[in-house]
Amino acid sequence: MWKDEVACFSRTDVGVKRSHNQDSHGVTLARTEAAWSRRGHLFIVADGMGAHAVGELASKMAVQSIEHTYPRLKEPNPAEALRTAFALANEAVHTKGMQNLEFRGMGTTATALAMLPEGAYVCHVGDSRCYRIRHGVIEQLTFDHSLQWELARQRHVAPEELGHIPSNVIVRSLGPQAEVKADVSGPYPIDPADRFLICSDGLSGPVKDEELWAAVSTLPGEEACQFLVDLANLRGGLDNITLVLIEAGTGQAAAPSVWRRLLRSAYALAARAPSEWWWFLAGVATAGVGAALLRWGELRYNIAILIAALIFFGVAFGVSVRRRKKLEAKRLLPEHESRVEAPVHRSRNCSFDRALIDMVAKEEQRLRELAIEQSWRVAWDRLAPAHQKAEESLAAGDLPSAFREYCRAVSILSVGLRKHQDKQEVLIPHWDRKPQLP
Repeated sequence: MWKDEVACFSRTDVGVKRSHNQDSHGVTLARTEAAWSRRGHLFIVADGMGAHAVGELASKMAVQSIEHTYPRLKEPNPAEALRTAFALANEAVHTKGMQNLEFRGMGTTATALAMLPEGAYVCHVGDSRCYRIRHGVIEQLTFDHSLQWELARQRHVAPEELGHIPSNVIVRSLGPQAEVKADVSGPYPIDPADRFLICSDGLSGPVKDEELWAAVSTLPGEEACQFLVDLANLRGGLDNITLVLIEAGTGQAAAPSVWRRLLRSAYALAARAPSEWWWFLAGVATAGVGAALLRWGELRYNIAILIAALIFFGVAFGVSVRRRKKLEAKRLLPEHESRVEAPVHRSRNCSFDRALIDMVAKEEQRLRELAIEQSWRVAWDRLAPAHQKAEESLAAGDLPSAFREYCRAVSILSVGLRKHQDKQEVLIPHWDRKPQLP
């Protein structure tokens, strides 16, 4: 699951009510297979907080700091490297906030996903979420650091049962305090069909978990991101909306060569075999080399020497890597922390039903009526086929296809809505403004 086998899509939107976007996000893909094995791919979403657009500065600083420090830290353990990177980002944002009265209280949420060969690690502070979507299940891998979720944990109830407690009151974030505790979990096993979704509460607030699952499960990555942003805006767009969608194992990686497959097989054998096996193979290889030397000059014996040497070195390398990783794991983690927990804070089984179809069909109908009434500029030539396919799929009982086509119709109409709406000018923070000439 290296670079060619991971697909990533992202969107960020200011929303309907806000004048500027305080969200930030980052994607850092490992450039080499060695970097992938050591640190993996890194994906981040941050949601800034603070008046006068200082939240925008805080989220940018946090993302840039984590992206810069995480790959360069010396900690061999990815979980500890993430925790350290978050601590350094908190220090940077806090220091900036103490330098100027206008920046006092600046802060940001931050949620990062590191994808490595052994699985996915999640590190977060605040209420930006990370989901894993697998087949018919959506799992929330992060715990909201909000007043509502903390009280729900203390009272052993679901957060939704505390409707009188505002869900947007954050009790932990990067920046306001000199020190902060980041939650780290993993590694989460990765299946080729997995989708990971990281998002700010501008998406997870107005859009339900089952709707997130349905969009990600049926639409291609780019379309899923755009539809979810459109849906959040149609429900008020009260906050900035940012999401990063990662698809595992969907790329078309080049087929490995015969020699690469041979070495991988030898490594896999070494990873599973007892230590005595490779000593036995080493003896066989040595005997084969000695016998071949007696008949030096014949091509078939030279080939036998080469194959024996490759098997020997491949197995020896595999065993050495295996042993080194075991020794590092024992050295890095105390005995009581040798098993890293990978909690799932909320899990929901999902399926396509008429409620999901009716939801998106009503949004499409409402937008269509507004488009006609207010003379929006809509690509009617694209809308008509999508609507027709949705109706035909619904009549045939193909609910996933019906949902997908209705989503496409909603996104087409949302383009017309965005062109029609009058938004305030995006606020440019004073630290980014260019000085005006007299």
